[in-house]
Amino acid sequence: MIKVGQIGLNFGLKTHIPSFKNDKRFKITSVCSRNLLKAKKVSVESNIPHYTNNPRELFSKVDAVAFAIPPSEQSIWLPEAIKNGLHVFFEKPLGYMTTQSNLVKSTQALMVNFEFMEIDLWKKLDEYIKNDILGEIYHCEVLWNVETYSVSQNISSWKTDIKKNGGTLKNFGSHVFYYLEELFGKIISISASSKPNIDLTDQTIYLIVEFLSGQIGSVAISTNTYNGSGHSLEITGSKGSAVLKNVSKSTVSDFELKIDLKDGESNIYNSEWTKQNIEDDRIFAVSKLVNKFGDWIQNEETQIPNINSAIRVEHLMNKAIESIKAKKTIIVKK
Repeated sequence: MIKVGQIGLNFGLKTHIPSFKNDKRFKITSVCSRNLLKAKKVSVESNIPHYTNNPRELFSKVDAVAFAIPPSEQSIWLPEAIKNGLHVFFEKPLGYMTTQSNLVKSTQALMVNFEFMEIDLWKKLDEYIKNDILGEIYHCEVLWNVETYSVSQNISSWKTDIKKNGGTLKNFGSHVFYYLEELFGKIISISASSKPNIDLTDQTIYLIVEFLSGQIGSVAISTNTYNGSGHSLEITGSKGSAVLKNVSKSTVSDFELKIDLKDGESNIYNSEWTKQNIEDDRIFAVSKLVNKFGDWIQNEETQIPNINSAIRVEHLMNKAIESIKAKKTIIVKK
């Protein structure tokens, strides 16, 4: 039995805890929140034996820890958890740029919650690309237009605060950078712009990226689009095209994949992951990652996405910010 402690009880309570409960190898033995009364309440209601408002106290009682805290806090506690030899399940963005470029070792599981590549239809799209069914990929376009609750209600939150590693690029762009490189390979240049000024907030982000393969891509993300069209990815290849889109307001469920090939084949796939009104739909994807996390701990076999993935994405986001501020294309050297 792997004893795991949960730090952060907002997203952590909604998604992390149910996901860990879905894997019988884990037992949640401690919870931590800055609000000690909240930690106690969760402990009692969820039958978790220990609660605290001190992460170090939790570290001493578990084999693994899950973080669901703002990146500015994660930048403090994640390195300490790693130094203590704990297995760590953590959120994006990383929140800091480590001086080490490779922290992965098989004996210490360090997994980040980049969830889109765990979705059934994203895996199917990856198969179409990797098996050359779409042929040489010429270009791709990402469109992700939503209105977040924080923006719509004008709520002061780290999620909209650039200085606290929030904002559209860090919250949404981090996912996009990860899945673009998983699908298409390394990005070698980035040209980016934002509105408003990146030093204040960035409710709209535009990116042009070039891949090592020669493929190009465009990305448009907004968090201020009332009744926005949602999340879509369109791909053009030499043998056909693909469109993956989210047809509801859910995060990871209810995607549709349409494939049109030049030989006349056409297919439409609907995700088996459908939004359930009684739960947070992100549990579908987080549970898949928790399973990988358990496999890594149990078998000492490195999994992805891991901390190296998070470091790479942090590097790409820094290059995008550099491009916005310099108003020019930035070459990605790593």
